[in-house]
Amino acid sequence: MDELNPWVLSSGRPPANDDEIVIDQTSADLSGYQPGDVATVMTKGAPHEFTVSGVARFGELDSPAGATAVLFTDTTAAAMLAAPGEANAVAMTADPGVSQSALAAAVAAALDSDVEVI
Repeated sequence: MDELNPWVLSSGRPPANDDEIVIDQTSADLSGYQPGDVATVMTKGAPHEFTVSGVARFGELDSPAGATAVLFTDTTAAAMLAAPGEANAVAMTADPGVSQSALAAAVAAALDSDVEVI
């Protein structure tokens, strides 16, 4: 959902397949990478090469608090950064009039007890 995504493309496009990435504007400015370039991404595993499909800003900022960011497809992010079938965060919206505490309570009731809902 667009309202939950703080990233705004400044050039290029979102990844269309699992071998493409979007990088933050500061990283693009410092590295010279632009859409169409091939970049090596370091993660917990072996380095991987991706084609830069776009460059994005974090809201009005060129990067989130000065951090380097690489945006993957959901499939690639899960494969490279998480254990299979797991996530470390989920964002959601509610219908108008539903409070944050009511939404958190509803989500907590639907999940296993080992999941923290804030």
